[in-house]
Amino acid sequence: LQQRRLVRAMQPTAIQPRQNVLPKQLFRHRTQKDESVGSGCRQQRFPGSQSRGRVGNPPGLLVDADGLDAGPRLGCIDADAHHRRGAVLVAGWVGLAAPVAAGTPLASAEIINLLYTLLAFTAGSSAVYVMNDVRDRSSDRRHPEKQHRPIASGAVSSRAAIIMAVLALVLSVRLSSLVHGEVLLLLSTYVVLNVLYSFGAKGVPVVELIIVASGFIVRLVAGSVASSIPVSTWLFVCTGCGSLMVVTGKRLAEKTLNSGTARKVLDSYSTGFLSIAIRLLGVVLVASYLGWLIWGVDSANGAQFMLRLLSAFAVSFVTWRYVRIAKKKIAETPEMLIVGDRPIALAALIWFMAFVGANLLA
Repeated sequence: LQQRRLVRAMQPTAIQPRQNVLPKQLFRHRTQKDESVGSGCRQQRFPGSQSRGRVGNPPGLLVDADGLDAGPRLGCIDADAHHRRGAVLVAGWVGLAAPVAAGTPLASAEIINLLYTLLAFTAGSSAVYVMNDVRDRSSDRRHPEKQHRPIASGAVSSRAAIIMAVLALVLSVRLSSLVHGEVLLLLSTYVVLNVLYSFGAKGVPVVELIIVASGFIVRLVAGSVASSIPVSTWLFVCTGCGSLMVVTGKRLAEKTLNSGTARKVLDSYSTGFLSIAIRLLGVVLVASYLGWLIWGVDSANGAQFMLRLLSAFAVSFVTWRYVRIAKKKIAETPEMLIVGDRPIALAALIWFMAFVGANLLA
């Protein structure tokens, strides 16, 4: 019997199709869906992929339903890049808060300055994002979701990313210098804060939350300078509390879901602390918005007052809803809440219509 086995092993065999090479028992693996991309990018890993066996697969290898290599994870990379672009654009709109809240028409020169400011901060924040990804590329490769980012996955080299970041930074400085010296100073402050965040401050509890939230405040003030419209104290407090609440909710989701494996600062937070902080910031947010409606704007007639009151109810509902879903997966990507959560999307639409309607009646 042993001789027959030896002779059979020495005989040449026909090359089988690739789908028949792997044994069937290897297909008993766990399927993990990446919820952050939303496009159904499936990660299928073999249990023995960590071993050095011939049929083992390297960690994180994407395979199709037949167990074959699915090739580069371009779908996941594109989806993650889409999320990052969404974060940049959502943050950029904060610069329009002061002129929009004032409801006063702007001159053509002020509109151009506001557009330059928006583009300058968009380019500056893009440069900051790229440099942060270059610095954190090693830790991002160990993260279940951040490993799909272009730099961490190897789709974009570090050298090319640094060149793009420098070009974006130069463009942002040039655009801000065309507006006003104070806008350039605010942009420089924004970049310096983010550099401090990337090079150590991200590991300091509470301080890292304040630095991330301060980026929205800087944008708000820059938009005020570009449009020559002063920022109300109520609006300033409202924006600060709102940004702090969103950043804290992001940390709570990462802490609860244990998905922030690359963020060491999460070990310094407790779930109870983050939950209480979100609730307190939400209360201050709603109170400051009501204070802005009552004391921060001019007196309104009956219809205008009712529309502003409706916008206050919408803000209260969004705040309550965010506190409810802060521990869920979607809270890790706050910029996708309007798209991914229907109640928040509906409330945001009601707020927008009520707010714009009240300004039109002013």
